[in-house]
Amino acid sequence: MENLQYGEEFIAISKILIVDDDSDDWEIITEALGMIRSDFSLAYVSNGKEAYELLAKANYQPDLILLDLNMPLINGYEFLNIRMRLPEIAKIPVIIHSTSNAKHISDHLQTLGIKEFVLKQPSLNGMVNSLASAIKNLFD
Repeated sequence: MENLQYGEEFIAISKILIVDDDSDDWEIITEALGMIRSDFSLAYVSNGKEAYELLAKANYQPDLILLDLNMPLINGYEFLNIRMRLPEIAKIPVIIHSTSNAKHISDHLQTLGIKEFVLKQPSLNGMVNSLASAIKNLFD
């Protein structure tokens, strides 16, 4: 697939951590990110516990975290609460991706310092546009 052309904000991002327990979501996100730019380095974990272990214990530093909210062990909300208490993790930008777009969810996420929320899209083009817009907004 051909890469789409986006602005300078995408140059600062090379490593992305995807935290989601659904491998189908991993696939569509991976394909969508590949359409935005082909040279992202992606890492995947299936819950907040694994994300915390990778970030804190393995000292992995992504440029961006794509975080699902509903996962086993440590869900997205719990991960965000942990993240806020750890300066080395708190500085990593996060984009939430979820199937629910209820207003109370986005309001609560803002109290946790989250500015970008992507609704999971059923189509690849929808996911490309949503992710590209969220990344642009986050790094503008």
